[in-house]
Amino acid sequence: MSKVRQWGAYALGISIFLILIPLLMFYISTIFPAALSAKPIWPEIFSLLFFVPGIWLMLLANLHMHRIGKGNPVDGFNIAVGQRTQRLMTSGVYNICRNPMLLGTFLFYMGIALVLNKWSAFSIPILFILYMRWHVQKFEEPRLLRDFGQAYREYQEQVPMLFPDLKNLVK
Repeated sequence: MSKVRQWGAYALGISIFLILIPLLMFYISTIFPAALSAKPIWPEIFSLLFFVPGIWLMLLANLHMHRIGKGNPVDGFNIAVGQRTQRLMTSGVYNICRNPMLLGTFLFYMGIALVLNKWSAFSIPILFILYMRWHVQKFEEPRLLRDFGQAYREYQEQVPMLFPDLKNLVK
């Protein structure tokens, strides 16, 4: 796969997940303006607990996917837009959950929703994580099972799909 196509795949992902969806959240919060709180400072402070780890997970997952997996994350409905991963990733952030990039994106969106301080803004992260959980089960995991076989099945049994087991994080 050419470098131009690979970078184009990253540009597409950034456009959708870091620009278009946050803009949609902002738009929805203006249509349905019911605020969470009359005091707007606590949601902004609390949002950092979601926003910062979310960005960090997205960045680390992408770097790990590029360096260790030898591919990129742009794969929708079993159609590769960019280079699919060539190696199974089970270390680093992929040791806390099988989809740290999705977890990071969800946390990032939750942070944005808190900053917007509108109940309606939370609809996007909730719909996003519900859809992505379905998508991963329907398309991504069957492909990973075909590509990596028993190694992926063992990984599935040991590591949760999206949300880390908090007691394993403390170890």
